[in-house]
Amino acid sequence: MLLFCTIMLLMAFSGIQWRIRTQHRLDSRLRGNDDSKAWFLMQMQHIAESESTMNNELWENLSWVEQLLTAAEERLGVRLTCYDLTGLLHDGKGKSLLPSHWQTHRKIPVCGLGFVPSRCMAHCHGSVIGDATRRGEPFRHRCWKGLEEIVIPLVWRGEVRALLMAGSWRKDKRPVGSRIMPARWSEEFNKLELLTETLEQELRTLLLALGQGMLARMESESLDARRPGTRRQAIMQFLRYHACGDITLEMLATSLHLTPSRASHLVRELCGASFQELVREERMRRARVLLLSTDLTVGEIATRVGMENEYHFNRAFRRAHGLPPGKFRKTGDGDFRAGA
Repeated sequence: MLLFCTIMLLMAFSGIQWRIRTQHRLDSRLRGNDDSKAWFLMQMQHIAESESTMNNELWENLSWVEQLLTAAEERLGVRLTCYDLTGLLHDGKGKSLLPSHWQTHRKIPVCGLGFVPSRCMAHCHGSVIGDATRRGEPFRHRCWKGLEEIVIPLVWRGEVRALLMAGSWRKDKRPVGSRIMPARWSEEFNKLELLTETLEQELRTLLLALGQGMLARMESESLDARRPGTRRQAIMQFLRYHACGDITLEMLATSLHLTPSRASHLVRELCGASFQELVREERMRRARVLLLSTDLTVGEIATRVGMENEYHFNRAFRRAHGLPPGKFRKTGDGDFRAGA
């Protein structure tokens, strides 16, 4: 299995065209074997570290997520965008592993020149995310300007937690939104190539493996390495998986095969805080990541971290970080605000 993945990886990064049946076989094997996904990612990171054209000092300052995405862009010749939908991609201290410039299409010339805030934000943060959540599998998407991209929903524990997108390509010779765009936008549009079915299948396969490997590594790093296999680890894992959803103490108790009362006492004994305090702490950590790495509104962030009431979210965030969300965003360490 490892030899098979090695051959496929080297073929992909050497620019050799895969046959469709080989792609589907690789895809099915990667889908069914978590060890293979993790190993596949490790090989990609090795290539990233050894072949990046970036100077060493800049390279060392990147998170492992940025290193992988940078190497993938260089080797595949496409621009990648990744939306962290629930603030999952962060280190143990709550610092985002995916800075804001990776969460915007505006770094792509044709998107940056043709950025229309109201329409682009509504499209990317509404239509694309909605379609990805419903589908749960890779698909080709066309935006309102006639640009095409490949969207890879990254599913973790049964839910779409992030999106990996490659693009852009053009669908037609004449751009849809050319009448309201500057002349330079039309020039950039005409430079784009058409997205062929063969290229689409190749990129779907490789990017799905990349995304699944990223999530596999996130899961492995979320474990409490100091106390492997303990109930504390099980509690923290449960919170990481479910904190942004409809989480209850009863759900945790069921997963631990305990009564709710016993689970409540165990949580405080092992973690030093109540169940609700731990849930709130994880949600505020995710909110901090989203505030500093996206242009989502405070209300949208509140919903994404599992708090429908924006007023309660604001109060909780202020207690956790000493500032209301809006002010925290303005004074935080994110120097590039993401967008569509």
